[in-house]
Amino acid sequence: MKYAKVLIVLTVPVLFLLMGCERTVTNEITKQVTPSTAAYVGSDVCQPCHTTIYDSFRKTGHPFKLNEAEDAQQAGYYPFTTIPSPPPGVAWSDVDKVIGGFWWKARFIDTSGFIITGDQVQYNLATGEWVAYHSGETKPYECGPCHMTNYKDVGNQEGKPGLIGTWTFNGIQCEECHGPGELHAADPFNVAMKIDNSSEACGKCHVRGDVEQIPASGGFIKHHEQWNELFRSKHNALDCVDCHDPHVGLHPNNPERESAIRVKCEKCHLKETESFKNSSINHYGSSAGPDCVDCHMAKAAKSAVAVGPYEGDIHSHSFKINTDPNAEMFSADGKTANGYLTLEYVCLTCHSSKDKQWAATYAGSIHAESPADSLTYVGSKACEACHPTTYANFMKTGHPFKLNEAEDVQQAGYYPFTTVPSPPPGYSWSDVDKVIGGFWWKARFIDTTGFIITGDSVQYNLANGSWSAYHSGEVKPYACGPCHMTNYKDVGNQEGKPGLVGTWTFNGIQCEECHGPGSAHIADAFTNKMKIDRSSEACGKCHVRGDNNAIPASGGFIRHHEQWNEMSTTKHRSLQCVDCHDPHMGLHPSNPDRASAIKMQCEDCHYQEAASFAATTITKHINNNLQCIDCHMPKAAKSALAVGTYEGDIHSHLWRINTDSTAEMFTPDGSLANGYLTLEFTCLRCHPTQTKGWAAQNAVNAHNAAVAKELEQQTISMR
Repeated sequence: MKYAKVLIVLTVPVLFLLMGCERTVTNEITKQVTPSTAAYVGSDVCQPCHTTIYDSFRKTGHPFKLNEAEDAQQAGYYPFTTIPSPPPGVAWSDVDKVIGGFWWKARFIDTSGFIITGDQVQYNLATGEWVAYHSGETKPYECGPCHMTNYKDVGNQEGKPGLIGTWTFNGIQCEECHGPGELHAADPFNVAMKIDNSSEACGKCHVRGDVEQIPASGGFIKHHEQWNELFRSKHNALDCVDCHDPHVGLHPNNPERESAIRVKCEKCHLKETESFKNSSINHYGSSAGPDCVDCHMAKAAKSAVAVGPYEGDIHSHSFKINTDPNAEMFSADGKTANGYLTLEYVCLTCHSSKDKQWAATYAGSIHAESPADSLTYVGSKACEACHPTTYANFMKTGHPFKLNEAEDVQQAGYYPFTTVPSPPPGYSWSDVDKVIGGFWWKARFIDTTGFIITGDSVQYNLANGSWSAYHSGEVKPYACGPCHMTNYKDVGNQEGKPGLVGTWTFNGIQCEECHGPGSAHIADAFTNKMKIDRSSEACGKCHVRGDNNAIPASGGFIRHHEQWNEMSTTKHRSLQCVDCHDPHMGLHPSNPDRASAIKMQCEDCHYQEAASFAATTITKHINNNLQCIDCHMPKAAKSALAVGTYEGDIHSHLWRINTDSTAEMFTPDGSLANGYLTLEFTCLRCHPTQTKGWAAQNAVNAHNAAVAKELEQQTISMR
């Protein structure tokens, strides 16, 4: 990661970074911008250069969150719907604006800016009915934060008392997500627009209340709560845009609807798809039968109309089905959903004459027991023929070298960047059957009966060539197979050796451990696709230790391979590992391709912080080329060796720095980390003669406060 060079001009008080917009994102600050001069210009200005995206986006509901009454009356204003009239007893001259009208419902705002309430004031497009909305109440329109572009929580739009706040454009236009476009429109090659692919970007509006709760009402999840639901699910590390194209609409009448979904369930859930095909219940392939979303994304949420007692009009994003017939979808008071789908919403919407007990009897048969038994593992070498570059890069990562045969390790050049010179002192290679690791940090050794060799000088540390102790006096079977092997099974003993717990097909993490067995794919690559799971859970099943809600520690450092534990406690938990990391590229310091292992730099999203850091008053940080990760990802974790009292050998993934000089990195017993970095790990490893008190006084100057404040006030903020 290299910082962009920033030219600070005295007449320009603030530097502004923008990124993205149909070109390769770089780390260069392409234009110096005073944020206060950046104006919102409207989506129509985007159209000439981005015609296809503009046309597609105009078929989504976002631009139609709020509409002028004179527009809503025009035939063809909405791409797929029509509002035939204002509410009964109300004339168009009484209506100033229309809320929605694109898909589910329309509500109406009077000429004073208040929502029209009563018994027949909400128009439901699915049925053409007029229904009640807050009859007898006075309702100001205060939905601006999620319905407008460049909303400000001050004043009243157009001076109308019912319109709370002010804004530049009705609806969610291009610039609400990408920031003000005036400067980009004037100089598109040098001023780039913001691209924020995180779920938080969508979640700031597709949420209701506390993200950890799923509000409900009337037997359904309330609408626009996709982030609440996703956050509670195992898919919470996915980004919305992994599956959805935000520029393409899902309206049933949209001819481009199919392209709105970028990745379908079966792309990642290969085994589940195969098991569904093999189900004894003949649902798969039937024109009347369900697909994945019918069951796992049942319409358990409601915006306007309930089709039946268990079917609303919006797909849920909970995914998990609880097949217990006694499970309840909602809390006892009906105000929150429980984070899973129950059988009445999954099964009884079609099988309306049945009950949950009946559904529970058959639910277990929807997926066959062993969908992939006929598929076999073929090994990474079989992948090389068609994927030579990916294979060559992957063989420079540590994954294939988690466990190695002793006869291979002895060969010069077996490891791409390292050498294990000998077995432990007092042992010969004839005593060693296998070597654990050896790629980067350390090597341990397994004897001919499958037990790890323990003692005082049995672990080889590659950084300094030293031998250190490992469980001296103990008997240690090798039980690391679940995360060190390909196709591990928790039965038996590999090669019949008592110390090797479990069995497996290949040593190390090979291609198929992530992508699934390859026999069908290599036989017919065009028909039989391999699994691609981009979720953090895919990495997190091994880069975790114990419960991922805690961060185990030992000896004053976070323990190794806990990146998922760390990340799960941070604000970045909705990112995927592969957003930043290329899983096929290695980060070993000697790897000449190391730079391309990081797909996205910190400043690609945190451009405000990059600008305020570039303007820091601590000039030594800039002069010494200090990088984001030096402070926000210090080596607070340890695999083999500690470089110093506060520096291990693995970068942490906590990011947040607690600048309180009294904050402790670990719990009193030292067994857990507290979920943030403290100043001794971020500052004192470089300033060992100083104290945390000194660090606390200076830490606030690491980013230029004046620059940071002005940037924070701009609506182009990524926050």
